[in-house]
Amino acid sequence: MTPAESRSHRGGRMSLWVFFVLVIIALLAMSLGSQTVFVLRREEKGVDRERQKAEVTRFHALARPAGDASAYTSLMVTSNATAVNAQHVNLTLTLLRSVTNVHEKKRMGVFARYVEVHKAIIGAPLGSAFVEIRGAQIPVRFVQVKPCCQLCNRLRVLVCALVLGMLTDRAVLMDFDTGYYGKLRDLVAPVIDIDVTIGKDGPGGPTKAITWDHMLHGFLCDDVLASSGPYGTTKTIVVDGSPCFMHMLHLNPHLRPRFNDLFGSYEGLFGAVFRHFLPLADDISQRVEDKFTTIRQKGSTGLSLGEPREEPL
Repeated sequence: MTPAESRSHRGGRMSLWVFFVLVIIALLAMSLGSQTVFVLRREEKGVDRERQKAEVTRFHALARPAGDASAYTSLMVTSNATAVNAQHVNLTLTLLRSVTNVHEKKRMGVFARYVEVHKAIIGAPLGSAFVEIRGAQIPVRFVQVKPCCQLCNRLRVLVCALVLGMLTDRAVLMDFDTGYYGKLRDLVAPVIDIDVTIGKDGPGGPTKAITWDHMLHGFLCDDVLASSGPYGTTKTIVVDGSPCFMHMLHLNPHLRPRFNDLFGSYEGLFGAVFRHFLPLADDISQRVEDKFTTIRQKGSTGLSLGEPREEPL
């Protein structure tokens, strides 16, 4: 081997060693970097968990005056607040309660007045044009609900119809039981007579039918409060099967000012109306209380998100 070839061979081996050294350095750098990122992410998760606990605690404090709802809160989240999935669910519930508590007094007054309006209209002699409520003359008018589908849709359309009734001072009527395998009063104990028959053939007088499709689209532009036109001259508004339309009542520009004046906000209104006007029947309430008693005795919620419940509520 000539001196030149020897130097070339040594240079090649040195270049190979340099390459291997550089590769090792790069791998070490990547390893250290990944460990640093892992540590940082672990610290971030710890901070997020602590922040989440603080938020849940804060919203729970706001929600405490909510009565029976806070009992559900205390069952959903364990004392050490480590049930992360339950926190996500409960965070929304308690936040909505904290918002709606601001409007609770106003809504209770509206609900109480509507009970008077509804009872007066239902009890008015046939052919009456007006009833007197707190010194005011209220026209005898109705919202008649023709439900369809199953329990969820029937209850949703009923709650929304009650809101429409409060907005327009109309008594709500609904034949919940006909054509359905369940009975309304087996589930709830309405505080007003919703499932009654007015006259032999209904309330009579001019009617205005709102179809399912129109309620979810065209109703947005309807002036339901007008003293003239199709609604102003209508004795009975017939809501035909539309499930949940409360958002349309809130978005309708003709109803929006009165909606905000009566209820203060859209948030939490559905639950407030349901709990006030449709409290659970005694038998259902007792079964729920028995379930909660069992849960308390076990020392946990007994509910696991994502897993089936072994026993019905």
